[in-house]
Amino acid sequence: MDMKRNLFSIVFALAAAVLLAHDASAASGGYGTETVVPTIHSRNKLYYSEYPVPKNGLPHPSKITEVIYQWSYKSRPAGLQVWLCVGNTGICENVTNRPVGRVDFSAYDLPLTMPIRIYARLNGSSYGSMYTLYGSMSEIIVCFDTL
Repeated sequence: MDMKRNLFSIVFALAAAVLLAHDASAASGGYGTETVVPTIHSRNKLYYSEYPVPKNGLPHPSKITEVIYQWSYKSRPAGLQVWLCVGNTGICENVTNRPVGRVDFSAYDLPLTMPIRIYARLNGSSYGSMYTLYGSMSEIIVCFDTL
């Protein structure tokens, strides 16, 4: 648990640095949210969890510029794939090999009200036994610019 807290402290520090580095011509900000990474019950099936978007206090209009994230599973078997996506837009980043990092979404005009989702699947043969792969708590910071 201490290691996880240290990792998230590093992610928050990174987020603060990113927010300070944003272009001063536009107002910038960010919000943090969390969810449990989806539990995987079957191979070759896509699962997702959605990070809640705050209902109040977000400036309008604003656009998502980047997402700083941390995800984990209790184990990481071969064939595990993980993506960070904006809603159901199809705009996704494969983060399988980067359980902590950031994704730049500034090239897209994505409203701040769009939820961020984390998708996961376990690829592999359907032969043999499949154990349930339990997800752990996952945190993100959504950075934005006001328009």
